[in-house]
Amino acid sequence: MGKKRVFITGGAGFLGSAVMAHLVANNYQIMGAMRSSTDLYRCKSFSNHVEWVDTGAADYKNKVIAFKPTVVIHAAWTGVTAKDRLEWPMQLQNFNLLGDILDIARQVKLEKLLVFGSQAEYGVIDTKVDEDHISTATDAYAITKIAMQNIIKTFCELNSIKWYWLRVFSVFGPGEAENWFIPWVITNQLNNKDLDLTLCEQRYDYLYIDDFATMITKVVGADAVSGIYNISSGKVTPLRAIVEQIEKGIKSKGKINYGAIPYRPNQSMEISGDNSKYNATFGDIKQTDIGIALAKTVSYYKDQYISSNNSGL
Repeated sequence: MGKKRVFITGGAGFLGSAVMAHLVANNYQIMGAMRSSTDLYRCKSFSNHVEWVDTGAADYKNKVIAFKPTVVIHAAWTGVTAKDRLEWPMQLQNFNLLGDILDIARQVKLEKLLVFGSQAEYGVIDTKVDEDHISTATDAYAITKIAMQNIIKTFCELNSIKWYWLRVFSVFGPGEAENWFIPWVITNQLNNKDLDLTLCEQRYDYLYIDDFATMITKVVGADAVSGIYNISSGKVTPLRAIVEQIEKGIKSKGKINYGAIPYRPNQSMEISGDNSKYNATFGDIKQTDIGIALAKTVSYYKDQYISSNNSGL
């Protein structure tokens, strides 16, 4: 039997592009969703191995249906930044694309649907959580995710489609947008800027982007029971240890001022995902040492910094 055909939304994003690269490397046939305005810079090393379809085109659904995907990965989401997570109109827009995906799934008799959920669905947490943890989510982003998960579950069960709701914890690595914590620290250090931080005592579950993509690729290829799965490293690292390693790798003239800003109200001091259900179902993976992963990430942004400065000469 030939490799599965995979249609993926959000393939040009940080998470989606990494998954797509792994699928291409494993000889899957890939169709990627994009818009005319989409920047494919994260996909340049494999873009010619992907059949792209513009979701802004009137006939895009017909093209996806003609591709006959056996697996759909829905990684696209509007409004992931902190300032957008309270915006109900923006969050509710995400159901528009979902409607198209479910229509495509029904027409092609899809085998498997993977959708990226979020750790935010658990609400404010201060400990390691498994998939049965009761949600205390209150923002529009998390509530919309939870609502979509229920729709996915019901739709797939009614249509005999295997479904995997993948609750993604913090992922980092080359290609992450610079407004997220690790690349933000790196780019400011590269620019020799002082940084005002909290005491950085928070302990977060960080998963390296290559390990994330490996975990998702295993789900695509497995014949496993449907359900909700945490996608996480299962380990926590203090933010201060992360910042200190970045400092060592850059040797910036900018100062790090720990404790210069207070923790926000209801600050989570530990965000950690129990990934034992994933490991028992799909098999655990050999994770990249976080020190090595951080060094690779710093090296990537250093190269970006040098390239940007040279282009301005």
